[in-house]
Amino acid sequence: MKKYIIAFDLHGTLLDLNWNISNEHLQEILSLLNDLNSIADFFIITGNDYSFVEKHLPKELIDMMSGFVLETGSYILMPKYKFDKDNTLLSIYLDDMESSNKHCSHDWIKICNELLAYFQEKKYSFIKYFGNRKASISIFTCDENGGEDPLKFYDIIQNDLNQHKFGDLFFLTWSNVALDIIPNDVSKWIALKSIAEYLNNQINFQSPISIISFVDSYNDREIAEYSNYSILPSNCSKSLIEHLRKKNKLVLPLNRFHFIENLVYISENKYTLGVIEGLKFLKNINIALELL
Repeated sequence: MKKYIIAFDLHGTLLDLNWNISNEHLQEILSLLNDLNSIADFFIITGNDYSFVEKHLPKELIDMMSGFVLETGSYILMPKYKFDKDNTLLSIYLDDMESSNKHCSHDWIKICNELLAYFQEKKYSFIKYFGNRKASISIFTCDENGGEDPLKFYDIIQNDLNQHKFGDLFFLTWSNVALDIIPNDVSKWIALKSIAEYLNNQINFQSPISIISFVDSYNDREIAEYSNYSILPSNCSKSLIEHLRKKNKLVLPLNRFHFIENLVYISENKYTLGVIEGLKFLKNINIALELL
């Protein structure tokens, strides 16, 4: 019986600096996930949509995932647990996932499209491109070749968001590559927690599922704060670390001597290698995890 959800952010975490995963690293990750498959379901948690996942993750890795938290928590896909009549991916709209339900309606998509057009008319010089999704807008200041820190432009976008008639329906957050405009009542953590509750209810676990997260950015702050176990790559943002310390969370180096619930750990390596380091650690303490 699987007792854990292991959730991976993409930008700054599972993907390397150029938004790729090398074949060498891919084979290592696939091997480690196979080793952990008996105790965990795997999920992607990202501000991007599913087309981005398909573009930047190898199919072998996508196939190992039980589901995807997309658009910073606005949209959930769980292909291994529910299919539509054509046996293709189906978005789960369940009563206990209301935060991911209403934001994919026709009216909400119209609101997002109107808001996107408003920001596009501003013609900001610092924007690489816009990501227009079902329920959110991402303003990318970086692409695969680099760019500028999104946080530099937070105040500009926030001010313009405040001026729009639909501005009070959204809030602004950021990752290491983009500013994300998302509905007020959603987040990656709310979606991930709903998934854990759904699995507990549907599969009738004897004890609640624990969440192990791999994240790096400020928009992952709730996940890092509330996950049972959280592992950050060494390139994680200073704003995330500052937030965790303000919340009195202990942030410790990842090592072989302990893995204690409700603490946050930092690997020695960056990006994909930081994830591999964390997965190796989880593999090595697999027996200890089973006894928790």
